[in-house]
Amino acid sequence: MEVRIISRVLVVIALLDRYLASSADVSACLDARNHKSEPGPESNLYGHCTPWKDHACCTDQTTHDVHHKDMYSMSLDFCEEQTNVKMSSACREHFRKDLCFYECEPNIGPWIVKASGGSKCVERKIGNERFFEVPLCYSDCVAWWKDCKYDYACTPNWPRGFKFYGGKNHCPKGAKCVTFEEMYKGPADFCSQVWDHSWKVVPDHVPCMHIWFNNTSGENPNRAVGEFYYQRGKRGQGSAEFPNAADHVASSMAARLVLLLATSTAAILA
Repeated sequence: MEVRIISRVLVVIALLDRYLASSADVSACLDARNHKSEPGPESNLYGHCTPWKDHACCTDQTTHDVHHKDMYSMSLDFCEEQTNVKMSSACREHFRKDLCFYECEPNIGPWIVKASGGSKCVERKIGNERFFEVPLCYSDCVAWWKDCKYDYACTPNWPRGFKFYGGKNHCPKGAKCVTFEEMYKGPADFCSQVWDHSWKVVPDHVPCMHIWFNNTSGENPNRAVGEFYYQRGKRGQGSAEFPNAADHVASSMAARLVLLLATSTAAILA
């Protein structure tokens, strides 16, 4: 009996050692209103959110709401009162994909920051964390910009600029709706500003995130990007740019190791 227990303990230790020695697990879900506590498979993700079904921070219901509700009281037709024009369907599709990324993407550990306090933050009621300056592929930003540049906006930084009352967002008092092309200097300025610097546009030859991807291969290309920046943070490279990379992911890994050890110990003693 003792030999069997010792043998199983050694197996658990070996598994833990292998786990620690493996490539960094950058998976982490935001501490936010609709996010799961940790990523995992979801069988019925909806619409543009389906590519994340194998490993997601979102639930089936959340992805349905992304497509059929004004999430977080944020209407995309905020300039309709002034222009009598709704956001174009092509532009709206990009914002839905962007929201799918926000709700579902698990490989954003290196860029998670607290959602209150400091210059990186604007007080948010939708969560305790946000991601900040995630490297976005320039080509993704340009595609988004091309389909939106003739749509209308009344403030460049939406989380900071809008006024929320009556269950929806409104333009700041006296703000005039103009085309995105008039509001922003170009694609990079738009992608960086619109969600308060959640994105940082980088050239495609630099490891960068895709807002949306085709899941026919069964792999999320953003995982390799997250791992690259996590390892870079561990080596002390770019620490000023991504100060929380190693700490946040390490704490997430530690929590999972504790859970694994507890589960394994219980199985051994059973």
